[in-house]
Amino acid sequence: MYQHSHPFEHGEESAVSVNQIHVIDTREGFEDVRDAYEALHHRDPDSGVFMSWGWLVRIFDDMPGDWCVLAVEDTRVPEGFSAFLPLHRSLHWSKTGQGFQTRYTAAGRLGLSDYIGFVCAPEHEVEALETLGDFVAGAPWARFTLRYEPTGRRSEIFASRFQEDSVLVEWSDHRINDGATNQMVCPVLDLSDSYEDYLSTLRPRARKNLRRAERSLEEMDGCDFRVSTAATLEQDCDALIALWEMKWADQKSEARLTDLRDRYVAFLKRGQELGLLYVVSLWQGDRMLGAIAHLVDRDARLLHSVIEGRDPGFPDLGIGLLLHHFAIRKAIDAGCTAYDFGHGDAEYKYRLGAEDQDVSYLTLVRPAREGAQWVDPGMMSTALRRTEGFLRRNRVDFARAALRQLAELA
Repeated sequence: MYQHSHPFEHGEESAVSVNQIHVIDTREGFEDVRDAYEALHHRDPDSGVFMSWGWLVRIFDDMPGDWCVLAVEDTRVPEGFSAFLPLHRSLHWSKTGQGFQTRYTAAGRLGLSDYIGFVCAPEHEVEALETLGDFVAGAPWARFTLRYEPTGRRSEIFASRFQEDSVLVEWSDHRINDGATNQMVCPVLDLSDSYEDYLSTLRPRARKNLRRAERSLEEMDGCDFRVSTAATLEQDCDALIALWEMKWADQKSEARLTDLRDRYVAFLKRGQELGLLYVVSLWQGDRMLGAIAHLVDRDARLLHSVIEGRDPGFPDLGIGLLLHHFAIRKAIDAGCTAYDFGHGDAEYKYRLGAEDQDVSYLTLVRPAREGAQWVDPGMMSTALRRTEGFLRRNRVDFARAALRQLAELA
């Protein structure tokens, strides 16, 4: 574990209790703080399953050398740390600026995590986040983004430590489907005590659509809902991914489709290894008509809907609607208090009773400058390999500019 001490001035009490920032960038170092991390995560109501140690360490195993966790040591809390911030670090070559730039994003997004952010001691949230903000403000980087932080409040506290004359602070939007879908909301359904109580809260039209879909299904021969078991989970996930791929085959490039498919496969494997994956599906005999994979947050008693697939060659009889209702019924029976439909303001989510939960997208940008000011010295070996690549491709102009920049770091 690489440790970096950094002085902060937050008043007399904080100066004594907040000792230093630890920059953890090895698996061994993350193992060393596992007990503290898990204890703090367990009592942080705003961190969630996507910020759990087990979820993140599996993402880190898939990208060694590209991540770090900033940890705020604090002797006031029993865990010994008052905050953690997991990050992914990358090296970007700016063609216009003719130089390398270090960029940071939330580490969880590499693993397609629905939510990212901070793990904090609630009683010291403001001080811990300000400490992290001050540390990051003093580090070398050109761009820093936190997309899909669920509280918004924490990102605002963190962002307040950056001076407007040196860093551009932006609160970004994110839309897909040609701007039709707002990804900065995650509709969530607060669950009733019983499925019948839940049905009574739906609008008449929604109940009518459900009954129509149920009648259509009853008219089909051999259709049944299933919940994946340990024996069927891997096979069911393969079938789900195949259906997902059919849907997007004509809408994404082959390279983009392959990249997303591989990341979703890793996502499902991660959830399966942790015992957090819950898959419901609809079958006609041996043919999967549709399926939804969920991630279970046991501490929050919440079910996250994360990946869906439907057989495009089968008539759409409301399969997605039926699967969500089946999953909602199962979630209520299991004692869950909420059902999270994930990112995007698709209309069907509101017909099922969900209400918006906003997420934030913080972007910090430093002005373009020549030289090495915004390159992390720890990325020297990566930069040298990239420079060698410039020479192999006969981009001598890039190589010369890169070497001039890196000489400042030596």
